[in-house]
Amino acid sequence: MLRPQQEARVTGRIYSKEITGTIDISSYPQVRNRPVILATLRIPANTTGPVPVFIFFGGFGNAADMYWERCNPRGWGICVFNLTALQPDNGVGLTSYQIGLVNKGNWRKPDDWGTLRVWSWGVSKLINYFETDKDVDAKMLGLNGVSRYGKATLVTMAFEPRLAIAFAGDAGSLGTKLNRRHWGQDLENATPVYVLLGVKGLVMPDSKPVVDRAYIDGTIAYRVHEGGHTDAPEWPSFLEFAERQLDLATLWPSVSTLDFPPKPQSQETGGNFSQVTIIAKENTGSSERTGKVSFSVCGLAPKVVVVIQKSAPAK
Repeated sequence: MLRPQQEARVTGRIYSKEITGTIDISSYPQVRNRPVILATLRIPANTTGPVPVFIFFGGFGNAADMYWERCNPRGWGICVFNLTALQPDNGVGLTSYQIGLVNKGNWRKPDDWGTLRVWSWGVSKLINYFETDKDVDAKMLGLNGVSRYGKATLVTMAFEPRLAIAFAGDAGSLGTKLNRRHWGQDLENATPVYVLLGVKGLVMPDSKPVVDRAYIDGTIAYRVHEGGHTDAPEWPSFLEFAERQLDLATLWPSVSTLDFPPKPQSQETGGNFSQVTIIAKENTGSSERTGKVSFSVCGLAPKVVVVIQKSAPAK
């Protein structure tokens, strides 16, 4: 039984909530380690309505800061799910935590839930909570995981229809790559089921994937990069893909916002007049329009603010 408790705090421009889901263990109170659902939700402190949220499997150290830097500029909030508090990713935990609670301390059988399935169940409980949170647009939820967490992302999407979009990064063998026979591993084999349902699958005009080129024109997106076991280079392309798929129009200040120290006070005017410039850009995917307005304000530092309106392409 999930009873979310939240502790909210405002730090600068971030509104943060620590979410705790308490699980009823009365069916087996002897469970060696009590499972709990823990997550950190971050949204912009100055939001005027519910925001879309990406849920992230796991993360260590400053992971929340890293995810926030990726998503916040594009109008998304983030939720970092501490999945090992619900079920650790090791064999020792299989007689304890959530699996041990359900199996009453016994080892799991081959057809019982495994760790990935428990993690996906935890995401479903978080979504239950998000549906009660006025700051979250519960119809615009995304999910991300890398490596083994990428496999957990695939499992969760299979069982949780309330997720709008997902990014399974570097999910590897027996994940996004089936790793059985040659059949099923080719990229083009991902498309037919989507076509059967009346939508585009993977749209890739090249005979084979070009490194560092994003294929985001279909319902399936794909990008391969040079380098290590990370999904970081794919995020700009994936966020654009998400905005297309979900018809999101987002508004955000760019990182090129600049602040300068005030000008010296003018002896002639007796006041400190500074130039404020606002540059507005609208990007519809196929075109971009730019407008600029400048004005003088007394008492403020000179400032350039770039505001980008990302609109869904016309259909």
